[in-house]
Amino acid sequence: MIVPPAYLEIVRARPSKWTVVPRERYAVCPNCAERVALGTRPERMRCGRCSEMFEFELEHEYSAPHGT
Repeated sequence: MIVPPAYLEIVRARPSKWTVVPRERYAVCPNCAERVALGTRPERMRCGRCSEMFEFELEHEYSAPHGT
């Protein structure tokens, strides 16, 4: 996918919460980037790879729509 640079925000810090990819139905660990399949999103979840516990990000206005 080609994305215009104006739509990107490049930061040096990792996120502090799980990032949810709704269209693919998975979350990405903020510590080790492990992808985990999701059903219902819990408030907090422990990563199976790095064993760290993190909360989930709030719904973001730019997130992909659910259910497609």
